Amino acid sequence: MNQINLVGTIGKDPEVREIGSDKKVCNFTLATNEYFKGEQTTTWHNCVAWNSLTDVVGKSKKGDKVAITGKVRYDTYEKDGVKQTATKIEVQHYEYISKYVPKESDNMPY
Repeated sequence: MNQINLVGTIGKDPEVREIGSDKKVCNFTLATNEYFKGEQTTTWHNCVAWNSLTDVVGKSKKGDKVAITGKVRYDTYEKDGVKQTATKIEVQHYEYISKYVPKESDNMPY
């Protein structure tokens, strides 16, 4: 069984595109955090949703907290003569958890 469950934060506003006349695709990144001995590690996941899911995912914004279930996909391609592999999560279920609310310090100049 190829299944992954992730809860995380959307890294940038999802991008919805139409492919042909009958398909839609939505790409977005999801950040997940792990904590070990007081240290936080963030992992970024490239995610893709298709067709009817794009309507739901496309309404989300950067910073929103979501839960997804999907499949791990490995796309192989060649760039400059070198074989590359990209890992993506093909989203099958998407659940909105909470909207990002900026803290007052987010608007402060540095």
